[in-house]
Amino acid sequence: MKKTLPALVLALVLALVPLAAAAAPSAMNMFGSGGGSLGSMVTVAVEADGSDISALSGTLQYDTSAVSFVSAKGENGCVVTVDERPELVMLSFDLSAAPVSGQTRIATLTFQVIEVKDCSFTLSGVYGMDSDGETEPSAATWRLAAPLTTPTPVPTPTPLPTPTPIPTTTLAPTPTVTPIPAPPASHSSALWLVLLIFLAIAGLCGVTLLIIIRQRAQQKRRRKRPAAASRPAPKPAAKQRQHDRRLILDEEEPIEPAAEQETGQTPRFAPRSKRR
Repeated sequence: MKKTLPALVLALVLALVPLAAAAAPSAMNMFGSGGGSLGSMVTVAVEADGSDISALSGTLQYDTSAVSFVSAKGENGCVVTVDERPELVMLSFDLSAAPVSGQTRIATLTFQVIEVKDCSFTLSGVYGMDSDGETEPSAATWRLAAPLTTPTPVPTPTPLPTPTPIPTTTLAPTPTVTPIPAPPASHSSALWLVLLIFLAIAGLCGVTLLIIIRQRAQQKRRRKRPAAASRPAPKPAAKQRQHDRRLILDEEEPIEPAAEQETGQTPRFAPRSKRR
């Protein structure tokens, strides 16, 4: 009896070992690298751990204000299908061509930094198929930490030199002007009176002289008027010419006919001097 007990325990342990290995649940892992500056790329690796896993699917959530999704690439024979939605990405992993057994990388995800800050990536709601049928691996999470930035030291302002005081200028005293004494009032009034009398006499003399000159000019005009009226009025130039022609014709007489025939000209008037 004592020999059969250890044999039964050993047989029970050996029988339970395959069951424990078959019952081990599948798991998902995530880790990444990169980032740290605006516009830089972040790569996130997705791993699956299980036994004969042929398909997986899940939901990837992340901070869309920190990074933006760029692409997804399958690894080790895995085909990745992406369904990008607001604030999450639906991922499907087809492993039928190369089922996963053990810890294997199945995809690489790429993101671009749009704001430098902490960002967490979570792959949840995972559902798949393995050798035992349907499986629900545990969720995977990876956190992208923003780099620590050393604050820029503020430069100490250079003290300004103390301004040199400007010397105060002393104003010179204003010289006092001694007023000139005014002449006595009696003398000044006498001078003004003499000046006014002189100006009045000069004005009267000027007016008298103008009156005399005007009277003489009028007398000269009156003397010239009778002589001009006695003269005959000049005749116009045309009338004067007619008068001269008449005088000339009166002094001339017609030429004899014999003289006209000899000359062959029209009779003209000969002056009286020739007729005589």
